[in-house]
Amino acid sequence: MRAAKNDDGKTYYVPADMTYREWENLFVDKTKKNTIIEVGAKSPYSNELLKYNAQALYKVLLKDKSNKINECLSNACKNVAETGYLDGNEHLILIDLKTGDIAYTELGQPMEVG
Repeated sequence: MRAAKNDDGKTYYVPADMTYREWENLFVDKTKKNTIIEVGAKSPYSNELLKYNAQALYKVLLKDKSNKINECLSNACKNVAETGYLDGNEHLILIDLKTGDIAYTELGQPMEVG
């Protein structure tokens, strides 16, 4: 099962194998016009949804990792945020924490990677 939230912010559960399109067809009220849906992480400081910001650094600084690893992680974070913002899909980049190399990438439909 996976968790979802309704318009009132209440959690409900859907089957783990349900695709975004299946969920949309079952649960999204298509009669509502001009609805803006924002998907994203919430700031731990303000509880506001985080949005892509081209001016942001997307800096990752893990004290126990090398500059190369931190730079690769930072670039991956910015890449995922920017690409997702531009195409509306979720993206996944896995970084090898020993080498700093990209170990895996995945492009999914909205809310469908991993």
